[in-house]
Amino acid sequence: MIWTDSFGEGTTLNKQKRADLLLVMVTFFWGASYYLTNLCLTDLQPMNLNAFRFLSAFAVLGVVFGAATDEQLHVRHIAVHSAEELPRLRGTKPVQSEIGDCYQKVRYYLDRGRRVLFSGTPCQVDGLYRYLGEHPENLLTCDVLCSGAASPGVWAHLLQTMAYIKQHEPLSVQFFGKLPGERERRFHVAFQGGGVYDAPIGRSDFGRGLLRGLFLRPACHACPYVTADRPGDLTLGSFHGLPKDFYPEEQKRGVSLLLVNSPKGAHVFDTLPLKRELRTLDEAVAGNPALRSVTCIPAERSAFFEAFVHQPFHQVQHRFLAASRPRVAPAEKAGSKRGLLQRLLRRKEK
Repeated sequence: MIWTDSFGEGTTLNKQKRADLLLVMVTFFWGASYYLTNLCLTDLQPMNLNAFRFLSAFAVLGVVFGAATDEQLHVRHIAVHSAEELPRLRGTKPVQSEIGDCYQKVRYYLDRGRRVLFSGTPCQVDGLYRYLGEHPENLLTCDVLCSGAASPGVWAHLLQTMAYIKQHEPLSVQFFGKLPGERERRFHVAFQGGGVYDAPIGRSDFGRGLLRGLFLRPACHACPYVTADRPGDLTLGSFHGLPKDFYPEEQKRGVSLLLVNSPKGAHVFDTLPLKRELRTLDEAVAGNPALRSVTCIPAERSAFFEAFVHQPFHQVQHRFLAASRPRVAPAEKAGSKRGLLQRLLRRKEK
């Protein structure tokens, strides 16, 4: 639990004083905590009854903002006003979401005395606070451990390609789904007419590009939020790097990480019926790159977007994203062939 007595009072403590005041609590949570993880774009299993009751109460008393997919499966932030709408916010969506007028709507509801829960990436949460110019008492924020957001343009082209291949429009997507009893994350798209595309995330065209950081937004490669000093009242993510014999059954379902960053976050945390275990911040940082380092710019990124702008997307997809993609660029391959031919000719002359 990360405490600071300056949050919400418009003051900033120096690093040494903040370090002296830190009380760190890293909490494993599952079961009833799934609702928070799902709301904040993390990738765990469905919400259980206790979590749903709590979030339903929040939705009745206030407004919940989070990322959802629209009818075209584009990722956008929306406002949820009832418990029935909450499932739209569940699940990881590693594509940059369109904020639209959500910041203005947050201000609108706060000015009318409504409670607001806003979930998003740390840059989106920080952007909200900068827009508001304050930390309102009725606003609770949750930022997520983020390793980068994919380009919405690339995602739209991938959707078009899948629709062309299936000859049906896509209806829903799970970017990091999971089969019961398995740890492996899966990329799953359902289509009209009952068709599906399902593959381990690392074996899908989208996953191969995402996990290589090939089409992340440019700012993600210089993200200033890759630190344990978080902008949200709560920070949510997956806990990685656990020993295999440590709660093995829970690890199959998914073990989450929760950082409490403010007194307001601590108050909410204390009201939640979570199964929890105290861990050190060092363990959390060691197992989660999003707390310590930015995603490096891959060598192929410039070539990818150059091709994305000037070539048909199916060519770009085959060259950079397909399982059988060329290991070198065509020009490089041609050059290597010419070099081999020249060496063979020289040997013959000798």
